[in-house]
Amino acid sequence: KSPVTKIGMYTFAECTGLTSVTIPSSVTTIEDYAFWGCSDMASVTIPSSVTTIEDYAFMGCYSLASVTIPSSVTSIGEMAFSSCFNLSKLDFAPESRLARIGASAFRNTAFTLIEIPTSVTSIGQYAFASCNNLKIVFANWTTGSKIPAIDKSVFEQRPDLVYTGRTLFGVKPLKGQELD
Repeated sequence: KSPVTKIGMYTFAECTGLTSVTIPSSVTTIEDYAFWGCSDMASVTIPSSVTTIEDYAFMGCYSLASVTIPSSVTSIGEMAFSSCFNLSKLDFAPESRLARIGASAFRNTAFTLIEIPTSVTSIGQYAFASCNNLKIVFANWTTGSKIPAIDKSVFEQRPDLVYTGRTLFGVKPLKGQELD
């Protein structure tokens, strides 16, 4: 018997009676649509063996309230947690190696606070769009670190959040992206 190394495409899609999931520690990849539409799933445990959460993996898991992304995850795909309307708590494990947050990855969630790991080098368009409860976005990039390009669409539909492009206070902006 070989251990399970991935949760395949559509494996549990639309399993509305699924309420809790503990992913085995042998799994490294959660593929596209793996848990898409599992509307009653209230909790998921993602082990430190997982490196990739692909596109739409948990989209439409309406009952999901919190997620901890282990430090091993390097990529979160497009719309991976989009339309998880009750998802209000997102934690990234210490020493996060997350490099990429895909387009619309957390669109339509209930976050009030997001702390983006300093390892992130790419944030896709509309990644946090329509997060109407979002009050604070914290990123502790320092001088010399790779600051990701942040498109103004990332926080679309949030006129109360001020867009400053790639410029972070205390960090010299890239040429051509200086504020007037």
